[in-house]
Amino acid sequence: MIKTKEAQGAGVAPEVSEGQDPVSVRLLKYLVIVLGVLLIGCFVAVFAIIGYRLAHPRVKTGQAEIKEIALSIGAGAHLGQFLLDGDRMALHLTGKEGEEVVVVDVRRGLVLSRVKLGGPPLAAQP
Repeated sequence: MIKTKEAQGAGVAPEVSEGQDPVSVRLLKYLVIVLGVLLIGCFVAVFAIIGYRLAHPRVKTGQAEIKEIALSIGAGAHLGQFLLDGDRMALHLTGKEGEEVVVVDVRRGLVLSRVKLGGPPLAAQP
């Protein structure tokens, strides 16, 4: 049976020549190509940024070098141990007034906390 254009009814796809894809398939092919190029471009951009940041590290500004930290301790106290972790330093001091742990921020030069050891419990303090 030979089909002619007049024989085609509503809802029937139009004729497509032998070597040609339908319009929707061509559009999908173009979309896949464009998205592939974008994906490769994004990978190149990410690796370029990583390489640039490795080659040119950021200079930290606004942070002054702390050469000396003023720490008031009792007379006769001496340093037992100290622990440095990142920008925090814990000092264990022993003296006539008892033992104390002092936590210092070495980057800013500030005393963050003081913990008295061997004192009465908190509930017994006035």
